[in-house]
Amino acid sequence: MGVHFDSQELHQEKQSLCTRSCMASSFQALATLDEDDIEAGLNDALAQGTDALKDAVEEVGTEFMGGGVEDNTMSYEQRVRLTEWKQFAENGLEIHRLAKAYFQFMYFWFSALPTMVLSGLVTIISSGVSDTFPYKANVLSSLGGITGILTAVSAYWKWQAESERHRFASHEYDSLKQRIDLATLKIEMGKASFSSVMDDIEKSIAEIKKTMWPTTKEY
Repeated sequence: MGVHFDSQELHQEKQSLCTRSCMASSFQALATLDEDDIEAGLNDALAQGTDALKDAVEEVGTEFMGGGVEDNTMSYEQRVRLTEWKQFAENGLEIHRLAKAYFQFMYFWFSALPTMVLSGLVTIISSGVSDTFPYKANVLSSLGGITGILTAVSAYWKWQAESERHRFASHEYDSLKQRIDLATLKIEMGKASFSSVMDDIEKSIAEIKKTMWPTTKEY
């Protein structure tokens, strides 16, 4: 009577023989090495693992901080400088906003509105009042003269132009304030250093002082 072997049992037996053969070969290879070779191999493996771990940590840190980690510690003098910059931007913004509102008020109430009203009166009187009215010509001449005076005064003081200039200046100071706030946030988060933003902010302040600051010294 023949012996029947299951195919699965044969496959497991083959795997077991292969495993034992590989282990025997490994033990034979280790037996041929001395202690110095084994120690050198372990040191090399440890060094490779340490370098790989260091590279992984640096890569993760770089990705997390968005391109590098900066020193986010600021000295007392640097914090005072940021505070002075922000105060300069806030003061300039407030001054130019008030100046813009003042010149808008002057232009509207003492030039634009009176001129429109007087021009409307001239049109109504010219077309609605009979020529037989004795004072028609005098009234029209007076209204025209007043309109001319208001227009000349407005052109002399340049209320509308001053209003637009202060509006533009207020936008510049507002933009400077936002840049200072953003720079402060980047420094505190470690994404930038104080020295990297100092040149840009001081350049912006110098440009604003040169172009905008003379418009405020008179007020």
